[in-house]
Amino acid sequence: MNENILKCKNCNSTEVLQYSKGYMCRNCGISWKVEMESNKLAKPKEFKVNDYLSLKLEDNITNIYIKGRLFQQCKYLLLNIHIDEITSLDNIQSIDEAAEMLDRSLEGAPSNLGIPPETEFWGHCSNLQVWYENNYDTRLIHSNLAFPLLKRLEEAGDMNAQRIFKEEIVKRYTEGNKAVQMYFMEQNYLDDLNDEEFNILVLELFEKENLPSSEYIFFQELQSLIDEKIQIYKDPTYFSFPSIVIENNRISQLRMEDQNINELPKSIRNLKSLKHINLNHNQLRSLPKEICELISLEEVFLLDNSITELPKSIGKLTYLRHLDLTRNELDSLPLSMAKLKELEYLNLNFNNFQEIPKIIGNIESLKCLFIDYNQ
Repeated sequence: MNENILKCKNCNSTEVLQYSKGYMCRNCGISWKVEMESNKLAKPKEFKVNDYLSLKLEDNITNIYIKGRLFQQCKYLLLNIHIDEITSLDNIQSIDEAAEMLDRSLEGAPSNLGIPPETEFWGHCSNLQVWYENNYDTRLIHSNLAFPLLKRLEEAGDMNAQRIFKEEIVKRYTEGNKAVQMYFMEQNYLDDLNDEEFNILVLELFEKENLPSSEYIFFQELQSLIDEKIQIYKDPTYFSFPSIVIENNRISQLRMEDQNINELPKSIRNLKSLKHINLNHNQLRSLPKEICELISLEEVFLLDNSITELPKSIGKLTYLRHLDLTRNELDSLPLSMAKLKELEYLNLNFNNFQEIPKIIGNIESLKCLFIDYNQ
């Protein structure tokens, strides 16, 4: 037996890393300080995860390589976990959730904490090795590293990455983590899904949120009318077009600005909890009468369409507070508008009215009326 082989004092492993202040075991993670003994260990320079993925320690910086080409991507190693917060991690499902819960002030700054570059290097190596051994499970590393890496591995020919890349997009999106969903939106990862794959994602999300099948039918019909994929949010503060918002297991907002829509599906009647509609800058010439069945509606934005008349039964929308009809082709209003007891804002600028419709005088709740730039 070679007595010169250095072993960990805790687990007896020979996978021991030597650095300037002592040693660290790659197997169990402990470190200890002793007088350095020369020529026992070479400093790590390269670590190969698989035939496509490797890491190199270059000028004390950890770099990731894919098929021999440098991968430029922010690489965080640390989360500052206070001892009192450890129990709060029991129910987390991913590193993204942990990052949201904990103090991330240490990210990107290991050199300021006295952590040796070699230790940081092995930390990255260990993370990516575990990630690979668990079939590139994107919950194990932060999404802003996992998905760019997975996409590049797919492009480089990694068959395992090719198999699971889209599966991971669907899985992580439907898990409902807001930060991950927003990251996918910003980076256009949903565009990597074909129509069938996107429909699977939507169906799984609707089922998970217990939305009625009637609302899924509407979503499908609406999606067939536009080219862009409709984003799905659970947080109404997230905003993009086209998108819908789900609250309390129902579609509550419809945001379809500038989508070249010339008609709405009659199945819109299924959205019984819809409160907000934005259809600005489309090509609508009329609204389906079914929209008047949406008695929860509070805000309707129809700026810059070509609407010539409103449904006669619009008075059924008794909770409607805000109605913007700027830049349409209206020359009259239905008598039932007098029943809009909550309507406070009405914009009729840039239409074809020759005079102020008398019915407006019967809308007692109205506070703001705009009817300039008409004939």
